[in-house]
Amino acid sequence: MDDRPLPPVRRAIGLLCVALGVGAAIASAAVEPGDMITTALLTAAGLITGVALLMPALVPPLARLATRPLARRRGATGMLVRAWLLTAVRRTASTVAPVLATVAFTVLITANTETTAQAYERREATAVRAEGTVVPDGTPGLTDAEVRRIDGSAILPTLIHGGPGRSPLKAIGVEPGPYAEVHGPVETVHGDLAAVSEPGTMAVSRSGLAALGASAGGAVPVTFEDGSTASLRIVAVVEDRHLPYGALLSRALVREHDPSALTSAVHRTGAPRAVSGGREISVEEYAGLANAEEDRLIRVFTVLLVAVSAGYTGIAVVSTSLMSTADRAGDLRVLRRSGASSRQLLGALAVETVLVVLIGTVTGMLAALPSLLGIRAGLSGTLGVAVPLVVPWAPVGVAVGATLLLALAATLLPARRVMRG
Repeated sequence: MDDRPLPPVRRAIGLLCVALGVGAAIASAAVEPGDMITTALLTAAGLITGVALLMPALVPPLARLATRPLARRRGATGMLVRAWLLTAVRRTASTVAPVLATVAFTVLITANTETTAQAYERREATAVRAEGTVVPDGTPGLTDAEVRRIDGSAILPTLIHGGPGRSPLKAIGVEPGPYAEVHGPVETVHGDLAAVSEPGTMAVSRSGLAALGASAGGAVPVTFEDGSTASLRIVAVVEDRHLPYGALLSRALVREHDPSALTSAVHRTGAPRAVSGGREISVEEYAGLANAEEDRLIRVFTVLLVAVSAGYTGIAVVSTSLMSTADRAGDLRVLRRSGASSRQLLGALAVETVLVVLIGTVTGMLAALPSLLGIRAGLSGTLGVAVPLVVPWAPVGVAVGATLLLALAATLLPARRVMRG
């Protein structure tokens, strides 16, 4: 029997880590967006470490709760599983801890990515005051003839080139009046966005200003898609989050130097119109399409990060399960000689492993929840929109399933060999 109480030092450190995690979760609602990830990781690390340290004290009540259905059924298997969990508390806690870490980090990483993407899509959608968005349907873009039939703000993409050695800059051509009507008053760092209607002018984002190597209010030579070069005066500088493109030009200027450019979207403010080669979608759906490629790359990176994290913790699950089975080899031999069949013992071990993984899964999700709630509150406050908490259950289910299979294999295969011997 191994139900010794927690040492005072371990208990104190565990409670301190939990307090640190809870404090970081509360603080994450008020930090800057750039510090949000750091605060979230601090929250998760504090809670996961604290709960893992306190796990020997948490296992008895959690084990009683998990094995309550077994206690109501008469049978040796249920009684044996319940006794194993409640008498070998430290062994159970050492197996629960890596499962907890696997689930917690999987939930934290995937839910943080999806919740953040959803938040920025909602912010972009609420910033556009339109009835819908007309996008190309089976065509590379919308023609000017079709665009003129739609009341709203059209986006005409193009590229402009700065000096030698500088990368091309994504730009759009718009009508300043309809653009301001749809996007509302855009807060500028310098100048006035309405001045883009003047000849030989443009507005840029902060990153666009740096990419061109220019200064606010000054003129910069740019080369257009037709190869001609002109000096454009920068009349406005906008924060990157308000202008997802490097530069904003008048539609007439873009059309003059890029005759082949096709409109990528029209935010409709008037009556709906049937458009040849186009279809209308919601503003929210368009916000998702606009960031689809970036979101895809982020999801690929997230999957790789989860795989690496789960791989390391999976090794811990296997090693802990192997040591646990080796530690109880004598008990298994005694039970086998007392009349228990190999099938009964392997079934009891399987049930115990499932319950251990269940306890680790529940505690892991609870450990990740405060961090995610803090991120959601911080995004809501920063972006000024209601942000839903999005948990992608598919990768979480894969992580839990893989952990369960590894734990079962590392428990049942050595136990079967021990009982045969």
